Amino acid sequence: MEAIKRTTPASEAEREAIDGLLGPGEDHLGRDAIAGHVVRGRRHLLLPCLHALNDRIGWISPPAIDYLASRLGASPAEIHAVASFYGLFSLSPREPVQRHVCIDLACRAAGGPTEHSVDDGAHPAPCLGLCDRAPAAITIGGHDPEPDPGLAAVDRANDDVLLRRVGSGDPVDLDAYRADGGFSALDRARELGPEGIIAAVEASGLTGRGGAGFPTARKWEAVRTQPVTPHHLICNADESEPGTFKDRTLIENDPYALIESMAIAALAIGCELGRVYLRGEYLRAHRTLSTAIERCRSAGLLGSSAGFDIEIIRGAGAYICGEETAIFNSIEGYRGEPRNKPPFPFESGLFGQPTAVNNVETLMNVPSIISEGRRADRRLFCLSGAVRRPGVIEAPIGITLGSLIERAGGLPRGHARWSCRRLRRSGRP
Repeated sequence: MEAIKRTTPASEAEREAIDGLLGPGEDHLGRDAIAGHVVRGRRHLLLPCLHALNDRIGWISPPAIDYLASRLGASPAEIHAVASFYGLFSLSPREPVQRHVCIDLACRAAGGPTEHSVDDGAHPAPCLGLCDRAPAAITIGGHDPEPDPGLAAVDRANDDVLLRRVGSGDPVDLDAYRADGGFSALDRARELGPEGIIAAVEASGLTGRGGAGFPTARKWEAVRTQPVTPHHLICNADESEPGTFKDRTLIENDPYALIESMAIAALAIGCELGRVYLRGEYLRAHRTLSTAIERCRSAGLLGSSAGFDIEIIRGAGAYICGEETAIFNSIEGYRGEPRNKPPFPFESGLFGQPTAVNNVETLMNVPSIISEGRRADRRLFCLSGAVRRPGVIEAPIGITLGSLIERAGGLPRGHARWSCRRLRRSGRP
């Protein structure tokens, strides 16, 4: 049966946005099965194409959906189902550049608006991951989206490991990173080999910092020993929990450490391409990490000559995509909904192949473990709301809530129902 087509075709700007990613082409509806298989093999480009449309036009129209469906060998209903899943996309007309204003907990506590009091022309949004700068807003859309303002506040200490480079200079200065010992851990990892890397990580006691606390070495070993190839590595940078912004802080301030961490993890599990699934609202982090990746490629530290490369997948405003199997569906071009387990990701993850998923903080513990033999006994804590100095704090696991609040300057006047001293004495974690 001949496909039903709308009378209004996609605009030139819409076609250009899509063709800019897929290359020039024709409608593939009605082609033979082999051609259909080829275009469906590019289904993973759906999310980037939707971003291209949304950023350039401001919304995703029915004719644009039809054109994209024809280019990817999917039905318009499939494209609509994916586009409607994500909060950053619009299926109704709106301006190309939008102001998104946070209406979540930390911003409302700092005097921000509610859903019904946002200024005309702005869009109410759930937590933007900018709780340290509450009340917060970001601008999205256009050919060159405006990065979110400023860098995260931190309370630094002399014994910091993860935060030691934060605020110390230009985060994308590759020479400065290498002069500070950067990529020496990767050199050491190559000497150790996959089994040696995993043994060192196991000895450190590193567990997942995303909430589940699963032993990292066990996850890597399970992927490494799978006979099915290729193996995949995903850095989960889609932190969407209100009040959480530590991964954004690390990427914005120390992107090369994340790249080095992923390269070590890839060596351990036998992976040639790593993916960073980055929260769609993190515009500055996206720009910083993209720049760092390109400079590493130019220096031969990433790419075909290095045997490992990294690509960024930009999320689109779906809280559930922080769940590891929902990430797989999102990257593959489907609605970001969780999958049933088993099978588990180490045996059947992204594209049905063995996959390791770790968040940013977990991965960035690895270089100091490999190069210095450190124990993984420190964590990052995000403090926002009723504290004098909102920001990220690095501290030993087991620190009390009272001690963290004291490091954040204590409670503001009028909020001290419980004193920090009493909380510290209580031993409440």
